[in-house]
This record gives sequence, structure tokens and C-alpha cells, in this order.
Amino acid sequence: MADVDERFVTLRQLADFMRAPDLASGDDADLLDECLDSALDVVAERVGPLDNDVVTYTVRPRGASLVLPDTDLEELISVTDPSGAAVTVQYPNLAAGVIALERPVPGPYTVAVRTRAFTASVAPAVKIIASHLFEIHRPRAFARQNRMTGGGVVELSPVADEATVRRGFAIPARAADLLAPFRRPAGF
Repeated sequence: MADVDERFVTLRQLADFMRAPDLASGDDADLLDECLDSALDVVAERVGPLDNDVVTYTVRPRGASLVLPDTDLEELISVTDPSGAAVTVQYPNLAAGVIALERPVPGPYTVAVRTRAFTASVAPAVKIIASHLFEIHRPRAFARQNRMTGGGVVELSPVADEATVRRGFAIPARAADLLAPFRRPAGF
């Protein structure tokens, strides 16, 4: 029995988005899977955890508040002080990711929260980034030609000069635009 893909965006969803459903199980499936994992990591780094799960943060007080790296959180589960004792919170502002404390003590606090559920616009951003990564990280020994052979198969030919192969990575503008409303606050 095959493993169930429970990621925010599945390999099958990515392959369907790329209009190449055979990629999810073909020779390039491992590369596509790696690109999807990288895209999920990039997006999570920019917007916070993608799954609507309980996440634990370790944060130090800033003045009389704990400032979490994420905003628009759904639920405060618990706060413990540096000694491990439960803390009664004065004013949790989960929309801002700020928890006001009555008398903070120096040291790291542990905060457990339920993260937000993302809207549908974050999933296409993951797919755009993953498909972009896939295209730039295909095997370097071949370049895709924009012509079909008589049998309806894309013909591949060797790259003449390795210097002509594109290198590097940038988030496509379409994906950045979709992620902009969900960006983590600066400094995290």
C-alpha cells in the first residue's frame, strides 16, 4: 500500500498543476518530490507553519510582552515561564502574535499556539515555486527542445556548453504576489 501524502500541497496536486500527471510517478518523481519539499520550506519560512497544527515557540520577553514570529494565530494553548510554571496571560493578541505578561522574568518562555489555516492562494504559490524549481533543476546533461517528434514525444538533445545552463533561484513574481498578504513580520 502506498504512503498517503498529507503535505499542504501533495505531489499529485503539483503534477496536475504542471499539467503533467505522469511526473508524480515517473522517472522524475524523486526530483519533483524534492522540489515540492523545497517549495514548502521556502513558503513556510516566509509565512509560517502551513498546517493548522499546534506549534511551540521558545521566545524571550520584549519588555512586558512575548512577541511570536507568526501572526493571525487561532488559539493560545499554553504559556510557561523559564522555570516551566504555567503563566496566566494578561492580554493575548493572536492577530498580532503578541502576548502581554503581568510580570515577565528573564529567560525563554515556551508558548504553544494553534496556527492559522491558510486561504487557497498560498497553495498555488507553493505549486508555482515547486514547478519553477523543477524546471531549473532538471538534469543538466540535456536541454528540452520546443518541438515534438513524430511519435508525440518531446525530443531531448545534449547541452553543448555547460556555461549556457541557467543557475540560481528566485521566487517567481506570481508566487511572491500571492504570499505578500501572509508574510511573517520583519525580524523573524
